[in-house]
Amino acid sequence: MKKTTLYLDEAVLAEIKSVSRSEGRSEASLLRNAINDYLERRRASLPSIFGKGSGGKFDAADSEDWLHENWKPR
Repeated sequence: MKKTTLYLDEAVLAEIKSVSRSEGRSEASLLRNAINDYLERRRASLPSIFGKGSGGKFDAADSEDWLHENWKPR
């Protein structure tokens, strides 16, 4: 594991400290878990174009279906 520096708003840091105390966990552990959860959700939301269908094809119709189901513009 490598150490890094993270700048946070004071209100966010205060909330992290509060949760850390109430759960009996370190702030670093909370942040690592939050980052890992975010990255897992992000990976899960990306389409996997490899291995689609029995022939391994991913055609335009598949792309459109995936976009309709998953794309949420901001």
